[in-house]
Amino acid sequence: NPIADIEVDEDSAVTALNLANTFADVDDENSSISKQVLSSDTSLVGVSLAGDLLTLSYVPDAFGVATISIDATSNGKVASESFTVNVKPVDDPPILANALADLNVTEDDASLAINLANAFSDIDDDNSSIQKIASSSDETLVKTLVSGNQLILDYQPDAHGVASVKVTATSNSFV
Repeated sequence: NPIADIEVDEDSAVTALNLANTFADVDDENSSISKQVLSSDTSLVGVSLAGDLLTLSYVPDAFGVATISIDATSNGKVASESFTVNVKPVDDPPILANALADLNVTEDDASLAINLANAFSDIDDDNSSIQKIASSSDETLVKTLVSGNQLILDYQPDAHGVASVKVTATSNSFV
């Protein structure tokens, strides 16, 4: 029985295929058929074979097409089967690459600019296109503004206390 081509999304869980009915030998017991499997692109799809169970594992953040080839040997004769695995790309959200350190400032300090250029990363998008917004838990203490890759913390006069600043990154509508 031939194996149908497979299509999965990038970062999918493993695919398990039972090969018990894929190969048959009228002159020998099917359980004695030995099998070898090969992926044309192990940087995309890994393969492992345990008995009749073929497991396809997908490399994170990789997409493309790989051909899986199986050679079955019985009584010195070889039968071959191959199929393609199409791993479709998926847009990943940005991730925090470099956390911002907590700050302690003095009342009436001048505004502070923090460079956010390397704070976030997106594996399938240019990092310069990541949009950033910021908010303060207490604007009576500190107001926020993001201009390009600069986070501006505007400390309010004659105010003291604790505030949290949250910076959110968006890339291709993923937060």
